Amino acid sequence: MNWNLQQLWNECVYSQQRALEPRNYCYASEIGQPLVDRYLKMKAVTPTNPPNMRSLRKFEAGNLVEWVVRYVLERAGLINNTQERVMVEYPNMLPVSGRLDFLAGGRIDIERAKQDITSSHLPESIQASSLYIAEKLHEKFGDKELEKKVLEIKSCSSFVMDMMEKTEKPIKHHRLQLFHYMKGLGLNGELVYICKDDLRMMCFQYEPSAELEQEYLADLEKITYYFNKSERPPLENHIVVEDGKFKKNFGIEYSNYLKFLYDFDEPRDYADSVKSQVARWTRVIARYAKGENITKKNEEVRAEIEAAGYNFNQIVEQAKRFGVTDEQEEEI
Repeated sequence: MNWNLQQLWNECVYSQQRALEPRNYCYASEIGQPLVDRYLKMKAVTPTNPPNMRSLRKFEAGNLVEWVVRYVLERAGLINNTQERVMVEYPNMLPVSGRLDFLAGGRIDIERAKQDITSSHLPESIQASSLYIAEKLHEKFGDKELEKKVLEIKSCSSFVMDMMEKTEKPIKHHRLQLFHYMKGLGLNGELVYICKDDLRMMCFQYEPSAELEQEYLADLEKITYYFNKSERPPLENHIVVEDGKFKKNFGIEYSNYLKFLYDFDEPRDYADSVKSQVARWTRVIARYAKGENITKKNEEVRAEIEAAGYNFNQIVEQAKRFGVTDEQEEEI
């Protein structure tokens, strides 16, 4: 039988897919994600747009980034636990369950580092260099108590990393996922992004603050309400606003229920449907924010934006604060 590597990898990732089963709890990774998609998954509605093979391979490649982080931590002997299940339950709300990536910190444990390295499946040459690195780390940090914290690892593309470097902000729902583990364990945490394309990194430090808990609870209250009433949540807005700029809604574009909820066959169909409107609306916001001459056509677009339910003046103020430029307009 003839075969190729792509075929083999596809079979590997596809074999891991399982049918949805009804559940009465949320996953930590779902907090902050579109309510309607989450509701349908919890009710075990079969997706009309499940991840394709390329997406499944990307998910698995992301796991390899997490493996590299484990390799780094093992050489320091700093791993306390991995994939620990953390449950958080508030009164009268759905419970939330999740598995953390790493619990790490404390004093560098050189003996554990040696054990982890020598018991690994790495080639002997890499084991030897790893043991040398472990000794050097122990020499530098061996007498120090490093903070014990939760590490949440996210691999991303260059596009996402470029976006975060501009805004200096992580993706919102990733913060809430990290909060879940911090809340459950009473520890601080670090949200780590690693670019799969060029290994750029961004690290965001967090404490289990009241502000994060408020966001977490607000989301949990909503999904609890709809789930307990067996009422499907509203659909997502086709266009969203972020930092004074209109954007397509990734929650729709990559929805597993894209056809069922929004009647688009493919993500590209949805993206094409809003592309010109997003560009037109953002150009007009930029003109107002920069104090340029406003034309009758601009005023018509403003009326269009307001008729769609958006607070035009508020978005203009956001655009001023975050600095909408001609260059940003061209990226739409």
